[in-house]
Amino acid sequence: VWDTIPYKKWEPLAREIFRVLKPGGMLYSVVLDFKPKNLHSATMSEFNTSREKERIFDKIMLQSTRSGHQLAPSRYLPQVLYKVGFKTVDYTYLTLKLGDFQSDMGINNELVFFILFLLFFMNMGQRDVDDIDTFAKRYAKEHDGKIDTESGSIRILVARAYKA
Repeated sequence: VWDTIPYKKWEPLAREIFRVLKPGGMLYSVVLDFKPKNLHSATMSEFNTSREKERIFDKIMLQSTRSGHQLAPSRYLPQVLYKVGFKTVDYTYLTLKLGDFQSDMGINNELVFFILFLLFFMNMGQRDVDDIDTFAKRYAKEHDGKIDTESGSIRILVARAYKA
C-alpha cells in the first residue's frame, strides 16, 4: 500500500494502523523500490525495449515527483513506523537481479518486477505512453534467452512492526 499513496500520507496512515492495532499486534509490510538500482543508462543498449523502459521510468519518476509518491520507500518506511510508536521494527532487504532471461530464477525476477511495475504505472495514472499494453510482452520477446547486463536490480523491503 505504501507504494500507492503519496509520502505525506504515510505517517497519518501508520498512526491509524498503530491506533487500531491491539497491544502485541503486528503489522507486516512489503514494499518495492520502484526504480531499479545499479541501472546503467539504456541509451546505448542493444535492446530497443530497454531504451523504451528507461523512457517510461523517466515519465513515471516525473509524475511521482509531482504527486508526492516515494520511489524508494524501503529507505523511509522503518523510520515512519518507529516515529508513530512501534517499538520494534524488524526488516530485511531482498534484491532481485533483473535482465536475466536465461535462467528460471531470472525470468521469475522479471515477472515479479513487471507485475509490480504495471501496478505502479497504472496507479500513477500514466496514459501518454505508446503501446504500454504490449510492452511487457515485447520486452520479454526481445530479451528471450539473453542477458541484459545493464538492467540493474530491484530492492524489496520486508518489514514486521510490533505494537507493545
